[in-house]
Amino acid sequence: MIHTLATLYSAELDGLTAQLIEVEIDLNVGLHSFNIVGLADKAVSEAKERVNSALKNAHTKPPNKENRKITVNLAPADIKKSGSHYDLAIAIGYLCATKQIKTFNTQDKLFVGELSLDGRIRPIHGVLSIARLAKKLGNYELYLPLENAREGALIEGISIIPVTTLQSLIDHLEERILIKSIPHTTPEINTSLDFPVDISEIKGQEHAKRALTIAAAGGHNLLRL
Repeated sequence: MIHTLATLYSAELDGLTAQLIEVEIDLNVGLHSFNIVGLADKAVSEAKERVNSALKNAHTKPPNKENRKITVNLAPADIKKSGSHYDLAIAIGYLCATKQIKTFNTQDKLFVGELSLDGRIRPIHGVLSIARLAKKLGNYELYLPLENAREGALIEGISIIPVTTLQSLIDHLEERILIKSIPHTTPEINTSLDFPVDISEIKGQEHAKRALTIAAAGGHNLLRL
């Protein structure tokens, strides 16, 4: 094989919103190398080691066993990429590029999740914003860690697929053992007026208590330093 390219999709958080990110994996002839480009921070660059170990423990051939040049491009390249949630997309994209997984439609799926070295999927931050992006894109399947599934399911109109391990995701994508999607849930609203802490119990700190009272009355945000 001379040249292979696979493209999957993930997301990058920008404040309270999320942006669609293309995860391109290119395999070419040459001495072994594994590079991640596209304005990636340290956490993203370290995905190489997590992906290597997780793929090995999922009984597939990892990138460090390939005598080829492997390039992962996170596009658009002018958007700074941060966090470990690209691990899942990079791992599945690599399997697609090396033909180690059955071909599937990648155009309607978002992959987010941090990989443990043994192949487990760790929870991430910002799932609600990513789920809103999936709905905005229209009829997308969102593959995310099981611990984040209830948060993602707060957004109606998308399919939430909770993933526990890389191996279980591979089995699902190859239609061997399907993972059930999480149904839409409604947020739990606490209607109780029984508060465990009363501001009147705080001694002194009059200015701070006044600031809290004004913020609560006006529905303003507070920043704790």
